[in-house]
Amino acid sequence: MIHTIAITKELFNNQNMINQILNIMEVDSARIDKDFSTEFNPFNTSTKVAVYHPNIPGVNAIKLIRSTRTGKIYSPEMYKSVTGYDAPTDLIWENGEGISLPYSYGYTLYIEINPYKMLHDHEKHTVNLFLPTKSNVKLFEDAFSNMISKLFNRLNICALYYLHDFTEWNIRRIDYSFNLHFENDNLRKIFQKLAHKTSSHIRTKPIRDNSQKIYNQSAAERNNSYKIICYDKRIEIENQEYLNSDEKRTLMSQAYGIQRYEVQIGYNGISSLMQRHKLPTRAAHNFLSLDIAYTELMDKYTKTVGLESFYNRHKAKQLIRQTYDESMACKLINVIELIAQVRSLDSAQKQFIEGGHFIKNSGKEVAGSKQTFRKYIKMIRAAGVNPVLIADVDKISQLKNPVHQITEAYHKLTSA
Repeated sequence: MIHTIAITKELFNNQNMINQILNIMEVDSARIDKDFSTEFNPFNTSTKVAVYHPNIPGVNAIKLIRSTRTGKIYSPEMYKSVTGYDAPTDLIWENGEGISLPYSYGYTLYIEINPYKMLHDHEKHTVNLFLPTKSNVKLFEDAFSNMISKLFNRLNICALYYLHDFTEWNIRRIDYSFNLHFENDNLRKIFQKLAHKTSSHIRTKPIRDNSQKIYNQSAAERNNSYKIICYDKRIEIENQEYLNSDEKRTLMSQAYGIQRYEVQIGYNGISSLMQRHKLPTRAAHNFLSLDIAYTELMDKYTKTVGLESFYNRHKAKQLIRQTYDESMACKLINVIELIAQVRSLDSAQKQFIEGGHFIKNSGKEVAGSKQTFRKYIKMIRAAGVNPVLIADVDKISQLKNPVHQITEAYHKLTSA
């Protein structure tokens, strides 16, 4: 249920320690002197980043980031004392009023990890995900400490101790994921087409990025806090240029019939995640939780794909008529016809609110307020019908929503 985590650790402003880490990261000495000196220079305040891709299972990337710290300075004399430089002459110092100015550098170590791969280093490439049971989390924390001890063994004992304890690292990003399995790839393809159409983008916008083919070949959306991606795992594998043909062939076989559903929570979303789950700090180990992973996956899935199974036009109408009286059933059927006609929940809502749009088969106008549209969608879902219909060309009458797989996996893991 977890694919990737990115964690950070604030470093001491110690030149010897910084240099040792950068040497281990194979950064050349000229760049260390130029970009990573701990001696503050107010004329060099841009962020500097060194990136390292070690040949360590599960470690995707390590970054050392130099940023500039800003704080209140209350006089030219204080600025000179703190930075060693004369204060800029164009500043106006008010009595007792400080001025926010850059005054020193801060250093952060960032590590991006695939926990499953770190624990299963014999599997060079895999489609499997890390299951954050208590026993697995303990195994991962131990594996992380061992990795740090081996990678940074040239650091002095105090610096090494400062880095090796996973519980002292903070979360920067976490990807909660699940592999939805289908009996055959035709059913997976049908589900992917349906998932493309389900979201009304109430809190998100669709992702379109030609530099990242996976977004254009999947159902993907985002806001400032998170991304939601539902994609064919085999397409992602095809786009991984670092894999050789044999590795791709093996992975493609493993990924047959898998649709990956992923919720990527970035830095801006971590605070909201903490509030929802009453977490006191950003300590990374707090987020390696089955309960949190399950809750976040189900919450986002419900808001995008929905929990109801999918039906073709005939079966959907039948279920709606069995649930509501004829007058209301006709209104709801017009809505699912509109969604089928414009091929997305989002576009249907837009046309419903605009008015002046007609159902091709019946010639009926479908129009109303946003509140009415959302009320009708809730009623359709209450009948056990996903508002997005299976197309006639797909030649199946229904497709069970694979969301039950997430629930079944969670209950199996928590009851073990």
